[in-house]
Amino acid sequence: MGNVIATAAVSPDGFVADPEDRVGPLFDWYNNGPVEVYGTDPGRAFHLGPASA
Repeated sequence: MGNVIATAAVSPDGFVADPEDRVGPLFDWYNNGPVEVYGTDPGRAFHLGPASA
């Protein structure tokens, strides 16, 4: 039998990044809907579905 080794890095605040330092598929729902939502950064809006917004 072989060994399987998997790694992942998550910061204490829960941010997960892919190898290109972007949010990975886990957060694809950030921009897949028609409803524009702003968080604490007024320069960045997310486009969520109505249920997520």
